[in-house]
Amino acid sequence: MKTQQRITMLLIVSALCACGESANYNTTENAFTSESSKVITSTPHVLRSIAIDDISANISVSGIEKRVIGSDFPNGEWLVDLPLTPNQSHSLLIEWYAGTHLVLEEFGEFFADPNNRTIKPTLDYISGGYARFDADCDNLSNLDELIRGTDLTIAQGLTTTECAIDDAASEPPALEPDNYPYVVKQLRNFAAGGYEQRVVRYEQRVQVRSTNLNARSDYSVTLVSEGQFNTATKAKIEFTNHLEKGRLVRFEITNATAAIADDASNSDCFSFGTDNVGYACNINFDWQENQWYIIAVEEIATDQWHATIKSVLGTTEQTIATITANEGTDWQRAQMSLSYAEPVGPDSCQLGLPAIGMRFTTGVINSERTLLPNILIKSPCAQAREGTSEGVRTLEGELVYELILGGSL
Repeated sequence: MKTQQRITMLLIVSALCACGESANYNTTENAFTSESSKVITSTPHVLRSIAIDDISANISVSGIEKRVIGSDFPNGEWLVDLPLTPNQSHSLLIEWYAGTHLVLEEFGEFFADPNNRTIKPTLDYISGGYARFDADCDNLSNLDELIRGTDLTIAQGLTTTECAIDDAASEPPALEPDNYPYVVKQLRNFAAGGYEQRVVRYEQRVQVRSTNLNARSDYSVTLVSEGQFNTATKAKIEFTNHLEKGRLVRFEITNATAAIADDASNSDCFSFGTDNVGYACNINFDWQENQWYIIAVEEIATDQWHATIKSVLGTTEQTIATITANEGTDWQRAQMSLSYAEPVGPDSCQLGLPAIGMRFTTGVINSERTLLPNILIKSPCAQAREGTSEGVRTLEGELVYELILGGSL
């Protein structure tokens, strides 16, 4: 499934007497009222191969919901009456269904300017990553299976349609007295993207764009094995801006059995965890903002994973450490994330966090470039944004993707 990173939706707000499906939406009329507002959006591009009669949507604006069905909008333009209070910010959530199965969610916020009858908010979207998007628990999203033409209710080789998954356990936590804000950008599942070979090397170009000088922050690339996220084996390389220890690079694997430090890098290795013991190794590494680094994880012997880092401006690849994972670890996907590693209270969340950011290109599996990322997960306090950097910020002709956590950059 190839998807956009963000979606721009068209909102039409118009005077009551002029509202109709044949209205000229490019004209300017009097200020709207909450009784005269309409929302119009087109069928998402990734759903247009599905018969319009099989599509439905739940549209919610600031908690006011309306369910609509595709047969009422045969031209693919969904025009819905929804109250928008002028001079206020509104939350927007659209849940798209194919039959009875959830395939896509669009969500975001916008300000209802009473003097502007056309509003174009930019929305985030999710099409996988939670059990609600996977009817048969086979790690392929409902949308992926629709596009592939496979049965999205029965996993391959099984006869059951039931999923014993507690989706709430993987949802972002509610806003607590102390939060650790984060944002995660997942690549789609390697196998779902048509890459069937076992991953023996994964390489990623990463750049830390901005740090917060007054709080510890982490910027990481993680490989995830099969299974549920909480119990899956994960290999992570993380850039850390530590207020006391300075700048570090950390390599860790959960469900691991041993670690070998690198003498030249003066690695500091240790075990962590109780139920799923892992190993981690830190090195002092004075990484710099706005400089590109190539990080890599490679299997150098059976289940032994060797991590390295290199500046794109240099020629020397520096070893972080080698960690032995549990037997037969098979990486299924990758994800990029940035987070505050110190607790943040609700007041700071409401006032807005100082921005931190990172950039990355698509990764390389063995010798092949992977597909574009398509799932965004964030904590309630994250205030996350994503996009692409253009012009001078492209890297050797590649698009550069960007994650920002907090205020404006």
